[in-house]
Amino acid sequence: MTLVLLPVHVQVMTPAEQN
Repeated sequence: MTLVLLPVHVQVMTPAEQN
């Protein structure tokens, strides 16, 4: 379960950090 949430959280945080 953690492995599935990890990629989703990273993808959502990546654009937020770039912005």
